[in-house]
Amino acid sequence: MRIVRFNFIFILLVCLFNPQIIKAQNKIDTIQSTFKKALSLKETIPDSAILYLQSGLVLLENTSSDNLEHLQLLKIDYLTQLGRIFHQQSKYDFAGTYFQQALDAAQETENDSVKGECSFSIAELSLENGSYVTAIEFYTKALELWG
Repeated sequence: MRIVRFNFIFILLVCLFNPQIIKAQNKIDTIQSTFKKALSLKETIPDSAILYLQSGLVLLENTSSDNLEHLQLLKIDYLTQLGRIFHQQSKYDFAGTYFQQALDAAQETENDSVKGECSFSIAELSLENGSYVTAIEFYTKALELWG
């Protein structure tokens, strides 16, 4: 029993004080706090929120983790929020670009709900732009994914 306890404590200490693990976790914490800050600024100072989101994307691109799915979902959240802010600002080309990037990133996951949300965002943007056929295609796709 003592050997098992000692091994557990040793492994725990190695994990806690391993600089690579600490560095990766600090980056992920920074990425998540940057996202929260962007969301808090989204309605009042959208241009600042865009800067936070774009800097968070750069951090994401330069972060490695054992949990790639988690990083991919964070990236999708960042891209979707950028698309929504640009959509609210009537910058439809930028919004469409970010929504499409979010959908492309979502295709790399197994999460149909996220794929559906990305498709729905593109459908909403298409509808507002008068691209009704495209809107119907993406609404249908979202419904199938959520189905």
